[in-house]
Amino acid sequence: MKKILFIVPKLDGGGAERFIINLCSSIDSDQFECKLLVLSSDGDFIENAKNLKIDVILGNSVRVRESLIDVISFISKIKPDIVFSTLSHFNLLVGFISILFPKIKFIARETNIVSKENRRGVFFDFLYRLSYSLFDKIIVQSDDMYNDFVTTYHIPQKDVEKINNPIDIKKIEDYRDFSRSIQFDSSKINLITVGRLSYQKGYDLLLHSFAKFSNIERYHLYIIGKGDNLNDLEHLSKELNCDNHVSFLGFINPPYPLIMDADFFISSSRYEGFPNVVLESLSCGTPVISNNYKGGITEIINNSNGRIIDITNSIHFQNSVDGSIRNLKKDDIVSSVNKFDSSVIIEKYMNLFKTV
Repeated sequence: MKKILFIVPKLDGGGAERFIINLCSSIDSDQFECKLLVLSSDGDFIENAKNLKIDVILGNSVRVRESLIDVISFISKIKPDIVFSTLSHFNLLVGFISILFPKIKFIARETNIVSKENRRGVFFDFLYRLSYSLFDKIIVQSDDMYNDFVTTYHIPQKDVEKINNPIDIKKIEDYRDFSRSIQFDSSKINLITVGRLSYQKGYDLLLHSFAKFSNIERYHLYIIGKGDNLNDLEHLSKELNCDNHVSFLGFINPPYPLIMDADFFISSSRYEGFPNVVLESLSCGTPVISNNYKGGITEIINNSNGRIIDITNSIHFQNSVDGSIRNLKKDDIVSSVNKFDSSVIIEKYMNLFKTV
């Protein structure tokens, strides 16, 4: 039985963290002995982790760079066959740690297009290229991510494997009868978006475009999430005179009942790796209007489940909201993401763990 050590810096409410919880809860315990090391005991999904059937180890590190000794110590103590890490800034550290453990296989799961995510310049590009070259396998979720590693960072194709993100369609459907924390105004067209309030997610682009809607009182935009940009975004909505039509709801777990009640999910990102929340929204039967960004969105959205637009074009944006997309059938929307169901994707991960 192979021993796998999953390591994440923390379990905040992001897509990568939800993925780790999903993977750890689904992997076959008859084939793999798994442990999850979470370097920080704070986070929105800590309680979810405590309910896992595998051993969960909680550390006390506040920042990734402070966790170096802890990670080395845990790997030395546990002696796993495989170390699996995710999130680019943490992978940067783990790649160099792998030098100390030549008999252990190290797998990195990237969550974004690294060249887009890294805005620190040439030196960090060099560090990423060096660190990722030390991993035995790199998991990406989209063709855009794959091409970024192969062409920008010159990682050999044999070391990069594409496995899409998984979604638990049945589990999401179970939330349909949950009580709602907020009741939407059925007389309006309700738009919803979920994500970290950061530059990457493009909420500033969304607000600028939404504020230009004609008859804006017919619409309401709900933004679920937390992050460093909250104050700036709230100020921007007031500056654009659309604050009466925008609600910042903070972090809500789970968001699925509200997504189900919305007319549209909006994905306004500047770039992504492979957006979990878009898959989850489609699993809710809610059509998606997405910005045309790099990161696999064209592998997910088609005419049966949504539209891809330039989110900064407010006329096109409003026309999409008011157009034929409103007549899409929920069953067709849900079935469009069946190929990403956990039962399919988790099997690919287990095959990888067996053969790496």
